[in-house]
Amino acid sequence: MKLTVCLLFVSRYSSLQTRSIVSAGCNDKNKAYSINKKMKKSLLFFISILLYTNGLFAQTDSVKVILIKFLINKKDLVGDINSFNKNILIVNDIVSFEKYENNQYGIFKFGTISSHSFFHMLLKNKQSYTIIDMRLPLEDNLLQVVNYFKKVKVYDSDIILNYFTKIIELNKRNSEIIPWKKDE
Repeated sequence: MKLTVCLLFVSRYSSLQTRSIVSAGCNDKNKAYSINKKMKKSLLFFISILLYTNGLFAQTDSVKVILIKFLINKKDLVGDINSFNKNILIVNDIVSFEKYENNQYGIFKFGTISSHSFFHMLLKNKQSYTIIDMRLPLEDNLLQVVNYFKKVKVYDSDIILNYFTKIIELNKRNSEIIPWKKDE
């Protein structure tokens, strides 16, 4: 539907430009048509780039919305999905601390921007994801990570050890959160 509206806009915009070119003293209709055709192409190209990038941001935002819903469900955030800005969410690679980007795969920790935030994990491959509740026993979570590494098969042993080290550190950090903040 967006594409139809944009194409309609392009055709209306280009007809307005033709009129303005003709009214500006360009009496050669072939020249006006040529300019008009170039404008249509460039405007259509620009709009298609905008639609493409809008789709990329929508995918990233949908993952963030799913993670916020998870945090609300686990009572790490109080309220409903409409009361939160997506920027309250932190999603970083657990080893490199790189910010989660669209279509990126890896193991990410996520939580909110606060000193007492409880962090959970997102295991993301190219087509699916798994959210790990870090309140569950560490051994259960590590089994899910092992299964993730078996599916993905792109990590070497040193990187896998780094991930396990960071997961254990994350578990320790979560266990040190102020108890009354954790239960809220």
